[in-house]
Amino acid sequence: MTAIENQKPVSFKLIKAVLTNPHIPDLFDGTETHTPALGTVNSLLLYTQDEDLIESLVEAALPEDYSGDTLREVPEMIRSGIKKGLHLRSAGGAGADPKISDRCLEIINAQEPTLFHDQKGEGYITIPAEDGGSLNYPVRSKSTNNWVRYGYYKNTGKALAKQSLAEVVEMLEARALFEGCEEKTHLRMGGLKERVFIDLGRSDGKVVKITKNGWSIESECPIKFYRSTGFQELPLPIRGGDLQGFPKLLNLSHRNWILALAFILNALNPNGPYFWLLVSAEQDAGKTFLCKTVRRIIDPMMANILRLPKTERDLMVMAEANAVLMFDNASGIKWDMSDALCALSTGTGYATRKLFTDADVQLFSLKRPYMINGIGEFAYRPDHLDRAIPIHLPSMDPVRRKKEEEINAEFEEMLPGLLGCLYDIVAHALEFRDRVETPVGIRMADAAQWLAAAEGACDFPEGTFAETIREVQHDLFVDTVINDPLAIALRDLVNTLGEPFENTVGNLFSSLALDEIYGRQLPKTPSYLSKALTRMKPSLMKAGIFVEFLGKSHKGQIVKVWVDPTDYDTKSPKF
Repeated sequence: MTAIENQKPVSFKLIKAVLTNPHIPDLFDGTETHTPALGTVNSLLLYTQDEDLIESLVEAALPEDYSGDTLREVPEMIRSGIKKGLHLRSAGGAGADPKISDRCLEIINAQEPTLFHDQKGEGYITIPAEDGGSLNYPVRSKSTNNWVRYGYYKNTGKALAKQSLAEVVEMLEARALFEGCEEKTHLRMGGLKERVFIDLGRSDGKVVKITKNGWSIESECPIKFYRSTGFQELPLPIRGGDLQGFPKLLNLSHRNWILALAFILNALNPNGPYFWLLVSAEQDAGKTFLCKTVRRIIDPMMANILRLPKTERDLMVMAEANAVLMFDNASGIKWDMSDALCALSTGTGYATRKLFTDADVQLFSLKRPYMINGIGEFAYRPDHLDRAIPIHLPSMDPVRRKKEEEINAEFEEMLPGLLGCLYDIVAHALEFRDRVETPVGIRMADAAQWLAAAEGACDFPEGTFAETIREVQHDLFVDTVINDPLAIALRDLVNTLGEPFENTVGNLFSSLALDEIYGRQLPKTPSYLSKALTRMKPSLMKAGIFVEFLGKSHKGQIVKVWVDPTDYDTKSPKF
């Protein structure tokens, strides 16, 4: 070892550390030298911080004919290690035997992970994956624990004790929170200026990158994706697929295919806002299967089917773990949950105590597309229906009905080509998003504009998405309102009077309470009646029932109610 003849005397423990260092054989090989050099430097810093000595030891381990760049990188490796405090890892100082947790950190640092934290203050670690990709895990996660344990075993042949693992995780989290930068994290989809990224869920970390010029499969990604429990893989998309195979496979009518495609494309806009998919049908009409298949296209998860939660907090927890939510067999949506779902589709912030035993606050800031299916009418709130894409499925012909296993096999075969087509359409939407006019008559104007921008790549006439959504929403409103107890009672009252009702809200309440059939189903106080009329006014108008508040008198708020039978259609819904 002539390279270290002129160096200062070294300790026996340093010599032992060099001779037993697991990275030295990789340096001898000389094939891939950066990672083993970094591991060697990090382990030697515990015994010496002499830059010349460490550089000489690394040089001595390299082949005589080595001509790479690693030696020039060693000084920066040393300075970086000292900055991270790697030379202070053991309580005994330089020359002491490293602890198991210190040895584990050496192994981790050799792989050059990136530590950062998200906007909520949760620590993350970015680890290298195969083929140049990377994966992001919460520091306190099972995935991180497994990666640390396997790395330790691979390098030492020993299992990592729970106490040492806990100590390593604590140190990694501290570095992520106080040394790492803050990054916004995304689940499955993320947008960055004029680019859309989709996490395919692969072990190599590959993503789909979509720009106005098309899509490609990339290993490097500027978006920090995280994966929740049950996150599943999307197949690699291919070019030259056909969209029309999907509606044929699921036996969707032309209108229902337009509506299903509108929801899928809207959900592929990572910035939202989002329509939600309302699927109604009789029993065994395939409503659950349709929702599961749509979800497989956008965000496959091990647990596809969810039940409507009872609280807003539970909804936010579900939304944090799912890029698309699917609620199955809903029988009714309570008003407070309807409000929470409305906020989720357009973006919401929600804060709650983390634990009942402390004052820490848990924050949620989420925007998600979701699907709800059920039998009959299960959604009533007008502001919620304004955000819906309603699909009504007809009963299935038992003779032509296929087995679910058979349909799944055909669907999985067509899925790569279907994804390629959808990503082409997203690229078209990115190119024309700022050039199309915003459709009118739809509450979700931004979502409708995205669909209008995508339309040119779907072989539909201009305005198809917006017009179809307007039609089915109108039919849904009319059908819902004409069967609403309050609407029926108002219509009956005006028809009985033979003229518009014009009096106080209190008087209207008293008059409606006399209704023998619907009286018990109406608002319980004049105040609740006033709020219900205000909330339902737009939808009542679509059903030909008009409400106008005329101001206050000494007897109370004056309201006028009248009916125009030419302004509504009592026929069954057209969808």
